[in-house]
Amino acid sequence: MESGALAATGRLRGVVRAVSDTSDRPLGRLASAVTADGRVAWGAVVHSFARDPIGSARAAVAGRRALARLERAAAALASAGHRR
Repeated sequence: MESGALAATGRLRGVVRAVSDTSDRPLGRLASAVTADGRVAWGAVVHSFARDPIGSARAAVAGRRALARLERAAAALASAGHRR
């Protein structure tokens, strides 16, 4: 995963992840919509929605839900860190 390179340096203190795809609901064509440097490949997004609108919409909603949960977890961790 993305944290592997950072972990190899010995600078990683922890990782929080939110997973949006499952074996029942894979990302499908949207998996190719992010470049290696983390940017959105908008052409791939358009292609994904054109070829599989329902699957792409489900994956997008699941991704947004996972991101919201990750944001809540990060806020809780930050808040816990300030209480120490």
